Amino acid sequence: MKEVNYSNFEQEVLQSPIPAAVDFYGEWCGPCKGFATKLERLAEEYAKRINFFKIDMDKNEEITERYHVISLPTMIAFYQGKEVFRCGNGTEADLRLNLDEILK
Repeated sequence: MKEVNYSNFEQEVLQSPIPAAVDFYGEWCGPCKGFATKLERLAEEYAKRINFFKIDMDKNEEITERYHVISLPTMIAFYQGKEVFRCGNGTEADLRLNLDEILK
């Protein structure tokens, strides 16, 4: 998963030609590590159909505030510049269902 930040978020995520899933995380967040492992597996499974990114919320407060991320872990999926869904620390099966929905 590619790391994004304030300087490249719009280009990499919002202007992505395919859906983009962004993992908002904090280095200090224990549950974020397990969630990231799930997303890394899904990134391999959905390669070339969905771009997966991660963003450190502590280093990118402007984006965190813009999308009202108040708890971690949070994943927000974007398509054509708009948020299409968000979720917290769910099961891999639940994440897969949500990802499949945006590919329809």
